[in-house]
Amino acid sequence: MLSEQELELAYLLGKPCRKHCGNGLYLRVTNPGKATWEVRYSLQGKRHFMTLDGDGYPAVSLADAQLKTAVVKLQMAKGGDPLAERQQQKPSKIVSVNDLFLTWYDDEQLQRTTQNKPYRIFVHEIKPLLGRVPLAEVTQQDIALLIGNIQRSGRPSVANEALRYLKQLFRFACAQKLLPLNPAAGLTPADFDIASQRRERVLSLDELQQLFGALEHPANGIDRSYQLAFRLLLTLGLRKKQLLDTRWQQLDLQQGWWQLNDGEKPLSVPLAPVVIDWLTELKQLNGATGYLFPSRHRSKVAKPLSADTLSRLLKQTAQPLNFSEPFVLDDFRRTTKQLLVDQLGVSMELAQRCLGQKTASGGVVVAAEQDVAQRRQALNDYAALLVNTLGW
Repeated sequence: MLSEQELELAYLLGKPCRKHCGNGLYLRVTNPGKATWEVRYSLQGKRHFMTLDGDGYPAVSLADAQLKTAVVKLQMAKGGDPLAERQQQKPSKIVSVNDLFLTWYDDEQLQRTTQNKPYRIFVHEIKPLLGRVPLAEVTQQDIALLIGNIQRSGRPSVANEALRYLKQLFRFACAQKLLPLNPAAGLTPADFDIASQRRERVLSLDELQQLFGALEHPANGIDRSYQLAFRLLLTLGLRKKQLLDTRWQQLDLQQGWWQLNDGEKPLSVPLAPVVIDWLTELKQLNGATGYLFPSRHRSKVAKPLSADTLSRLLKQTAQPLNFSEPFVLDDFRRTTKQLLVDQLGVSMELAQRCLGQKTASGGVVVAAEQDVAQRRQALNDYAALLVNTLGW
């Protein structure tokens, strides 16, 4: 064990070191005139260092540090974890709604099972209005205003998700005794007419001309690969997740097929010649391996482009056009089905088969020999209609 003189010398010299003083007690010197007491202990095969309470050496003497060490050892003997217990005793640093979300979301299981949807909803919808608001000041009226704004923007599904996550978020705050009551508890989707609404938005050919004219205008500087993504969504009636999750091995450009692996039964989508040309161009832009639309962010694991990127571009481009009714990315799919029926005279059942939807009879329709020719002809004619109308 070191003497008081040796400790004082190490303290004055200030050379960074740890001096063992016996029984797991160390004097940690970081700079001349700055040293703290630490206790080393092992728990479940892992070594931990815990700084003792107080102002360090010399304010806390060797004798006092030894007494504090004995207390820590006693906690260990009773099966406790001194460092974890200290963390629990610290006052909460959760002040704002943003602090609360980061604490609630810091759960690997939550992130893994929800594919980051709560994070996207919070960052884009909740944080701008409530992020900096102190927890104690959040009212039911604040939440109602936020959900109402989302609903009025024509995104009922997003409004519903935001309300659901806010309820979970403030329920967590109540469980942590940060709030006495959940300000979102009394609100339901019915309060915002969410449950009764179903999106019916279909874009007209005139609206599509204006929209794609803006999306592909050089002055807007939208990346060519993103322009092709919007074309593919509209021409094939794909869901955004179907498009962005697709890898190149799912495509057969020579035979003209796009293999979708949704659910238990796959769907083979026939590709018109012009679509094959776009995909060939896309391969040159984004590479021929991995995802058709890879994420632009560097990552150890390959990830697809976020749908938020396309949604944000669509919103920014459409806003100056002042359409009478708002629309979102998913409305392209509904537009595809309706244009097949209204412009080409295709039956609703065939239009549903082209999109892999359930028909009126309830059966899930997949590619089969008897309808391949019908679906290919319908999608070829539809692609030709869009090319001629939109100047592609």
